[in-house]
Amino acid sequence: MTPAFPSQNDTVTIIYDATEGNGTLTGVVPVYAHAGLITNQSTSPTDWKHVQGNWGTPDASVLMTNLGNNLHKIEYHMPTFYGFGSGVVVQKMAFVFRNGNGTIVGRDPNGNDIYYDVYPSNAGLIAKFLAPSTTLLISPGDSIEFIIASNQKAEMKVYDNGTLVFQDSTKQDNFYLGSTTAGVHTVVLQADYGTSTEYDTVYYAVQSPLQVGVMPSGMEQGINELNDTTVFFKLYAPLKNRVYCLTSHNDYKPDTINAMTRTPGGAWWFLEMNVQAGQPFTYQYLIDGDLRVADPFSEQILDPWNDGYISSATYPNMPNYPAGQTTGIVSLYEAAKPVYNWTNTTFNAPPQEELLIYELLIRDFVTTHNYQTLIDTLDYIERLGVNAIELMPNSEFEGNSSWGYNPSFHMALDKYYGAPDKFREFVDSCHSRGIAVIMDQVFNHAFGQNPIAQMWWDSNNNRPAAVNPYMNQNCPHPPNCWGNDFDHFVQPTRDYIDRINTYWIEEFKIDGIRFDFTKGFTNSSNANNYQAPRIAALKRMADVCWNENSDFYVILEHWGPNQEEKELSDYGMMLWGNAVHQYYEAAMGYTPNSDFKWGIYKERGWANKHLITYMESHDEERASYQIKTYGNSNGGYDTKTLATRADRIIQASAFFYTIPGPKMIYMF
Repeated sequence: MTPAFPSQNDTVTIIYDATEGNGTLTGVVPVYAHAGLITNQSTSPTDWKHVQGNWGTPDASVLMTNLGNNLHKIEYHMPTFYGFGSGVVVQKMAFVFRNGNGTIVGRDPNGNDIYYDVYPSNAGLIAKFLAPSTTLLISPGDSIEFIIASNQKAEMKVYDNGTLVFQDSTKQDNFYLGSTTAGVHTVVLQADYGTSTEYDTVYYAVQSPLQVGVMPSGMEQGINELNDTTVFFKLYAPLKNRVYCLTSHNDYKPDTINAMTRTPGGAWWFLEMNVQAGQPFTYQYLIDGDLRVADPFSEQILDPWNDGYISSATYPNMPNYPAGQTTGIVSLYEAAKPVYNWTNTTFNAPPQEELLIYELLIRDFVTTHNYQTLIDTLDYIERLGVNAIELMPNSEFEGNSSWGYNPSFHMALDKYYGAPDKFREFVDSCHSRGIAVIMDQVFNHAFGQNPIAQMWWDSNNNRPAAVNPYMNQNCPHPPNCWGNDFDHFVQPTRDYIDRINTYWIEEFKIDGIRFDFTKGFTNSSNANNYQAPRIAALKRMADVCWNENSDFYVILEHWGPNQEEKELSDYGMMLWGNAVHQYYEAAMGYTPNSDFKWGIYKERGWANKHLITYMESHDEERASYQIKTYGNSNGGYDTKTLATRADRIIQASAFFYTIPGPKMIYMF
């Protein structure tokens, strides 16, 4: 950046090195900037204003000049380029960089946006380290380039753990520094100009020798609570060279005490740590010195980009994100936290064949989008006569406002709907009314914030790497592809799914899980054909659930061949049965395609009432809309009129509710 300390009225020159950060744009030409500002009008540290560049198009206004050697330049006058008016105070410039259609995006090493400070035009003495910008981890004897700068020619001194290592009268300079002493090094810049003195501090860490040891048996993946003040971290990370567990206790610095021990086989990493009872703390894993990820088995996370939009009414007393200590999503945990006092400990869920399930999306069902309002609405739901509620995905998904089928952390509740104990209270309240609670889990895929995707990622091709032990490089069953596809025939994925399902059953006493798009649990392109390995994977998954609760509802959105669905039904699983088209055709007045029989389990040759038939779900338009838009008419009789279409929906419902076996309706 030139100048090094820009003010909001300056002309600036930005040079982007595509090999730095996440490195995805290495070798790509041309490169486009996507630029915005963080101002006094931003509602959060990531709320971009005055954004420039039309995403996905080769926008000439943000085209960067190719300087060669993966360097790209753009220059502009800030007020003219961004178009901000008087009263706007610019605090930071915000960037990502992209190729022409936006399919390849350059960000910082952790996949975050890139920010650069903007300074008041009347600022006094300013002095900073321009590099390194993060705490770097080096091997003993290696060195790091340090770049220091000031807005005045000042007397500059640099100290490494209190020892003077650089001194010069300069405005900008660079030098190299390293050490053989393991641990965190505190590097302080002191700039003196006249009567003014400014300081800046950065850190680097020298790796301690790798510890290899035998991991204690009986530990779950993720975090284990050994006692009120001791936790144990267990991470599966084959092909990695060094892993540190960074926490709010150590200011997210890779010190010797938080270096994880590797097992002799090289696949597992572990660490025991003392913590304070009843005090929430955050943590991340630092992998091979440059990748920071939250725990794949996080029970809760803090998200610097989205948590600021969650009200205290929905999630009271949310812990603060460790701003200034780290970047990206962090895991949140509290040892010796208060135990929820369950009112109902012996709830008997309704038999499968008697289920009347009410599917709902919390975000749309109640305007406050939280569990408390949902609890307050249970009188209404109970009066409807349903005996089960199926929540669309409420585990962590990307962003806040979503259907939830873009999962990021399968074992963490999304805070947009409330705190964990409030979800427990919702389940408890439902059980008090004889209503079962069913979650919706998406194990077909995970999106880019998922640590499993990030830990083994092919940045050049923007997909999971060939060595990813959990995921396929490419989705093997197009066109039904979303996010990053899990390989369901490898042990790490099996362990991942089984651990998470067990957690939800044990911790929240849920009564069932609807598993999204289980037809995708295959590596074959012939997903519509009978797949014995897929059946085996689903049976194993169901067995693990039933080992926790023999009456647990295992519900599949499968869409596979009837031979396969019958076998799964015979094994004890329930399957979604979409009869929407047939019921809508009948309600609209078109008879050729209005045969309801495929919604009846016996018509499929099944022995058990395990077909969950529905005439509306989240995937389709409402019946009333369909009739109003496409309804048939004959003379003076028009199905599109309000009164007539209401009568026809009632009539269709009468046929629907008489079908034997479990049924589902969608929220209204």
